[in-house]
Amino acid sequence: MLAPKQVKPFILHDDVRVANFATEYFADSYLLDEELMPLFLQRLRRVKKDETYYLHHGYSFPHTQKTIEEVLELLNSTATDAQTQIHLSLTLMNADVPLLLAVMPEISAYSNNLAKAIQARIELAQFSDKQLIQQFNEFIESTEGKYYNEIDVRYGEELAKLLAVRAAIAEEEVLEALKPSESYSQIFYAKLAGELKLASAISFLIEMAALDDDVSPDVAVKALVKVGTDEVVRQAAQRFEADSEGDYRLFASDIFGKIKRPSSEQALFRLLEQEDDLTIATKLAAGLCELGSTDAIPIVRKRIDDGYDSGYLDLRQYLYVNCVMNGVDLPELAEWAADFDREAERIRQLKLGLQASQVKSTKVGRNDPCHCGSGKKFKKCCGA
Repeated sequence: MLAPKQVKPFILHDDVRVANFATEYFADSYLLDEELMPLFLQRLRRVKKDETYYLHHGYSFPHTQKTIEEVLELLNSTATDAQTQIHLSLTLMNADVPLLLAVMPEISAYSNNLAKAIQARIELAQFSDKQLIQQFNEFIESTEGKYYNEIDVRYGEELAKLLAVRAAIAEEEVLEALKPSESYSQIFYAKLAGELKLASAISFLIEMAALDDDVSPDVAVKALVKVGTDEVVRQAAQRFEADSEGDYRLFASDIFGKIKRPSSEQALFRLLEQEDDLTIATKLAAGLCELGSTDAIPIVRKRIDDGYDSGYLDLRQYLYVNCVMNGVDLPELAEWAADFDREAERIRQLKLGLQASQVKSTKVGRNDPCHCGSGKKFKKCCGA
């Protein structure tokens, strides 16, 4: 399997599919260092018309003073479209506070709203440990009775990150809070356990990944990936083999491809050989490609021939990128690439058609009330 240092150069690959895969490789495995953001920004500058480079994968990449200056330059460039500006702003939101302090005047000059959001982060970082703990507990209490999508999850995650950096909450307290609860306490303490890379929390998180709700399994899997040790792989695989019912195996199959360790590759080979469920087998095969496994290429190729859950994911795309990164030239790669291009163009045309339909459906008639709220007819106001 490929080592992370072998994958990094592929962020700059001319084929955007490969560049996206390599960028996501680091984002989803939380293998983050200061070499990534310069590569990410360099690839962004190379994006061609009608090419989709998934910028959200770069949100968590660490900044340096130099990359922050480069982002500010891009934000102030007339060549940068509005959507890209939003994504770049979100990379700044995750930058280290000392780096942001040095450029607050420039950020304020670009966007007052962005400056306010970053200022809130700066003020939060100035809290004492006691204040942070109190804020974290009050935040969790404030989630009572709410749906997950009604909660300011980003704020809760920011608190968890700060508490983890300071090791402000005792390990025993975190473990106690990971026990099943009617509140969102378990959810946000699981995020904290992930930030702390808490080995003692692995068994709790494994159990949490087996819960039957819309949030817990995903949060637990991400926390386990952040812990990212051979012991996580061992316990996750052990539970995987013992669990014949429920959705645990569906969620847990994501763990192995994102923990970039030889033990993950070994587990995936073993689990895939035993797997009868088509969807889960598809995910396990994709996980081997996520690791950049050379040995998996003939196995995944056979899986494609024998059949896989194409409604869940296109396994050909995973194998295509794995082959490109490993320098393996399968005869069908060119044909697959052409299929991918046709599908991308079909989706692009659908989006254009939808946008045109939306514009048409929201067109204001000249005798309709003006959309500015003046109370006048459109033809006597903005449409004059």
